[in-house]
Amino acid sequence: MKKVEGLIGRTLATRQPHLCKNIRKLRDNRGVLAVLFANVKCASFVICLRSSHTGEVNYVFEFFWPQSHNPLALMEALLLTLREHLPSFKYASGARLGDEVLVVDVENSSLGSASSPLKIFPGNKSSETRASVGMERRSIEGQSELTNINDPEGDDDLIILAVYKVDYRLFYLPSSPTYKVFLEKVYQEFDLNPAGTFTIEYQVLPGDWYSLTNGTCLKSCVSSYRTSKSIDHIKLHVRAVEK
Repeated sequence: MKKVEGLIGRTLATRQPHLCKNIRKLRDNRGVLAVLFANVKCASFVICLRSSHTGEVNYVFEFFWPQSHNPLALMEALLLTLREHLPSFKYASGARLGDEVLVVDVENSSLGSASSPLKIFPGNKSSETRASVGMERRSIEGQSELTNINDPEGDDDLIILAVYKVDYRLFYLPSSPTYKVFLEKVYQEFDLNPAGTFTIEYQVLPGDWYSLTNGTCLKSCVSSYRTSKSIDHIKLHVRAVEK
């Protein structure tokens, strides 16, 4: 089998999650990646998992998103989503998704070197790294959840997890988007036809959904996200309206 290079190869070899905040600067960024991201600054997050159904078979998952100031929040929201929808999967090291884990933060200038690892899901203790971007962690009935606190540096982007049919999108928006900007972003993420008719709902509590039809609804959605102690991201459900 041909040796796998790049972030995927390093992740397979070490079984540690790897993060590169700007893949355009990777030395091995060529081929498909070079074409896809030639004009876009993207971050890459790679993890190695195993399923209880397939034993010691390693699965590598690589995720991309536009560069953000808060990759930790995105990684944690992503891992919590994987834990919810892939319950048979754990890290290849044996740790559960959602457990404390160290992520290798690869330096953008050289794939062969790495800076100090990032710690995510740090038990029941507050994360110093998360605190620096205005987030802290608490534990409720044994489950870790993210809690919003004041952001001293103004980095308060909205983390959005949206689903349309069977497609999921994880993206972020500025802290106070207009309804027009919000709609344009949702349509762009799912490549929806602007001429079509769609309904959008947001979740406040599990099973508790509210319609999001105008700027007032969007403000209520953002307010629920800001004030809740149990919501770490805004969850949206997009549906097409049949004529």
